[in-house]
Amino acid sequence: MANTYTITVKNQSGVQHKYALFNKTPKVTGTVQGEIWSNVFATKTLAVDHWVTFKLTDKCYAVVGSSESNPGDAVRMEVGGKHEATLGVKTAAGGVIPGSTLKMVVDDDVPQFSTETLPNSSLTNAFEIQTGEFSSAKAKKGKYMIGVGGSTNGTDFSGPQATFCPEPLTTYQIEPLNTYYLTWGKYDHGDLVNYTTIDNIIELDFTKLPNEIVVIQDDTNYLYIQK
Repeated sequence: MANTYTITVKNQSGVQHKYALFNKTPKVTGTVQGEIWSNVFATKTLAVDHWVTFKLTDKCYAVVGSSESNPGDAVRMEVGGKHEATLGVKTAAGGVIPGSTLKMVVDDDVPQFSTETLPNSSLTNAFEIQTGEFSSAKAKKGKYMIGVGGSTNGTDFSGPQATFCPEPLTTYQIEPLNTYYLTWGKYDHGDLVNYTTIDNIIELDFTKLPNEIVVIQDDTNYLYIQK
């Protein structure tokens, strides 16, 4: 059963704002084209003195698709395929129970997951995507993207969380991180974003925080976690 986390946001800034939530980019083993992008996972516009609760889980999915244009800030990633993924687990004896392994292929210029069932072979805390035969130039021109997606309710797919352009014939170990970022501005669900360039942002690391937190934006636009 997936663990659940809640982030309640209270707008006490004196101005209506649109809030955006996105995930910290995962640890990825394997060469990628360009950078690893975070995707806007949820948004909500709040009037003054209103609040909203974002619900999150640690259930994850492997995703494949393409971006609407060359990867960059505010460019949307369109998910063409998704597959629930289990992560590798370290046993008490020191061994590893491997997590999901999926094969990404290209058919008629459409990136997708193969229907072939592969034996699980990922490392601890990760799932694995193996890419098939295509050229790096074709992946860049076609704006192919793979990565990780998540679920807000622990049952259904809610959207991509972090994606990147893959290289051919490469095995990727993808380790999702249970850390999120909250900001406000003109963001839409699925947009690619580089959170390292955003000034007004707060990091929410659920490996250190309780599962339920409240974030307040005050009248100086400062975001902070309520004690």
